[in-house]
Amino acid sequence: MLQEKTSSGLFFCLSLLTILAEVLELEVLADIAICLALGFLVLEFRSIGRLPKIIGSSLLILGAGLAFYEHSLVDLIHTGLRKTLPFLLLFASVTWLQAPSSYSPSLLNVRRYVVNQPSGRRFLFLSFAAHLLGAAFNLASFSLLSPMIKHVNDPNTKSRLVRAMSFGFGTATCWSPFFVGTVIVLSLVPKAPWTDVAPYGISIGLVLLLLGWMFDRIYFRKNHEAYQATATPARFQITPFLKTLLVLSLLFASVILVSETLHWKISISLAVVAPIFSLIWLLTISTKEKLRVPTIIYEDIFKNFRSLRGETFLFMSANIFGVCFSSFIQHTPLDIQDTLASLSPHVTLILIMVSFLFTSAIGLHPVIYVVVLTSILSPENTGIPPLIFALCLISMWGQGTNISPLSATVIYLSGVTKQSNFKIAWRWHSPFSLLASIMIAIILQLLLLIQ
Repeated sequence: MLQEKTSSGLFFCLSLLTILAEVLELEVLADIAICLALGFLVLEFRSIGRLPKIIGSSLLILGAGLAFYEHSLVDLIHTGLRKTLPFLLLFASVTWLQAPSSYSPSLLNVRRYVVNQPSGRRFLFLSFAAHLLGAAFNLASFSLLSPMIKHVNDPNTKSRLVRAMSFGFGTATCWSPFFVGTVIVLSLVPKAPWTDVAPYGISIGLVLLLLGWMFDRIYFRKNHEAYQATATPARFQITPFLKTLLVLSLLFASVILVSETLHWKISISLAVVAPIFSLIWLLTISTKEKLRVPTIIYEDIFKNFRSLRGETFLFMSANIFGVCFSSFIQHTPLDIQDTLASLSPHVTLILIMVSFLFTSAIGLHPVIYVVVLTSILSPENTGIPPLIFALCLISMWGQGTNISPLSATVIYLSGVTKQSNFKIAWRWHSPFSLLASIMIAIILQLLLLIQ
């Protein structure tokens, strides 16, 4: 109990100090936040899952080895740790937002309506719901929609529903500023602001959703009567949908307004807005529902900070490795950068996408690929405009997580369906991800031609 409170308290304090360090531009606060993050990992290291522990430790050892070779061990590791802090804010923000989403009557009504759709409309409704809810609440959208899958026995229908949920969720990375992938890419490609990327990303996401639905109807829709809705189809009620759209709109508008007005990064704006928004949302719900808001804040939010240990360790290790690898590449006599940069932008774009899918399929987390890639290639040395460079990486992030057997998305669905995570990633998801990647490549090549 003491360790639980201490760990959660450390994560809360490091989040607060990171916000203050960014807003006040006081690096001493960031250094204190780094110490708290390291203390958090020391306390929680034994509880980190085996897989994140192996991957993170491997990256950390490799990064430290490269830093030692560069005779900059302390400086490079400190830089990697400092770069990780804004991403930890995103994890904290999502934790704040997930709690009220689990208690919102409007969201639960929308969930009920989507879950009980008849055959023929399930895939489209489920994928769009996963897209919109995932854009705001991340993996919490899976817990809202997963009841649709749990009670299905037909293998074909179950695989279709899983594909609908994961495909809709994965396409949200094309534009949502609340995804880790989007924040990481935009921070690494600073010349592509979110306000420029978002219109194109939303358009790509909608195209992919419709493409996935058509692909499902043509190639996978068989034995469509094997599954019936788990209850009497819910009658459409406009009020819950309007309330849900209002919540989503207010959340996005608040974050963007703060970011544009105060010229803060998206991660900082979200970290400031999310707790306030969550508290107001919970208090609004409590006026009609019997909720003990202080209990929810402690049990569902504060105590859940401790569960972020795996993500914290993995992202810290990946950033340390990326910084060390970047320094090594810049001082190596090998002409890796010159060789890759000499290729046509059209060819480079395809190679980036193919290698993204391949590294994800063999189990590497997209953050590792993106950090390493951007340490070698950039819009400047590839001739790819920053907008298209960023669009490529954020669009492929969702496809990469879907075909990675070790991603949080696939592992969660494996637990829900009782199916192998390798089967879900490689057999159920890969056809959709390959098709989506081809469509993304076509769109980006066309954009590259007209730029």
